[in-house]
Amino acid sequence: MTTIPPAIVDAVQRVLPAVSTDRKHPAALRCVLVERAGDVVRVVATDKHRLTVCERPGDLLPPGTRLLVDPATMTDAGVDADDFPAYERFLAAVGDVDAATIDAAALVDLIEGATDDDAPLRMGVVDGEVVIGEGPVHLDARFAHDAAVAAGPGAVTVEVGGETAPVAFRSATGDLTLVMPVRVGAKR
Repeated sequence: MTTIPPAIVDAVQRVLPAVSTDRKHPAALRCVLVERAGDVVRVVATDKHRLTVCERPGDLLPPGTRLLVDPATMTDAGVDADDFPAYERFLAAVGDVDAATIDAAALVDLIEGATDDDAPLRMGVVDGEVVIGEGPVHLDARFAHDAAVAAGPGAVTVEVGGETAPVAFRSATGDLTLVMPVRVGAKR
């Protein structure tokens, strides 16, 4: 059983909101990927609607380490890490984005004051400020809230692209949460 260093446990806890709790999802999505990627250790979780990545110094794990961690036990889940979705292409900003930096606590307050957890949250960046209630993208309000909380304390940079692009929440320490937009008004 692989023991996770305490600095990695902290990173695993930071990505937990993005771990899938849906028993119908593959086991890999119900785990956290911990891998040595060059000079850093990446800790990654996704439930297909959001993706959270924390990076820590590479010397915390030996080169070549790649495992899925059970978030309940903080030990190796025994699931093949190759089953975790490829996430690397999402790490860089895609295309034109409008970005603004805001205190994470202020962003949480904006989100909490704007809507309830059941209604999509419209978000944008206008004149260098994060705005709620206008903008090109709609997000699951709960996911946006979790991303703002995960980015704190301190400043968070919000990057908004088009209506179908994920919204990036980047913490001052470099942690990243991407939240996929939701469709509103679309009939099937």
